Amino acid sequence: MPLSAEEQERQRIARLRQQQVSARDPGPSKIRGYDWSVHAAKGRQMRKNRKPFLIELVEILPGRWKGVLLGLIVSLLPTLAIAAAAPPEMALLALLPPLLFGIGGYVIGIVLQDKTPY
Repeated sequence: MPLSAEEQERQRIARLRQQQVSARDPGPSKIRGYDWSVHAAKGRQMRKNRKPFLIELVEILPGRWKGVLLGLIVSLLPTLAIAAAAPPEMALLALLPPLLFGIGGYVIGIVLQDKTPY
């Protein structure tokens, strides 16, 4: 019994899809005898021991810039409070806490930074 045109089209599409999938199949591994489970276990161990990205970035910073960063973070609350409470013509006062806390953090960071002998 001959197939309908719609059924023939479905079969043609299924064959075409199967050809595309098989063309992308990498096939057997090129490295014979390699224990991929050991490789996967090492990768899992490395990911488990890795620190979060932001913590790594902060650790790279010198002490004085860590102080500035901490000062700017601490200055957020006073800045928001001044911006909300001050009248619009005094809005520039909101810039004072980040400046003062940033400078204070820089000074404290320099003082606390490890001094290396020359």
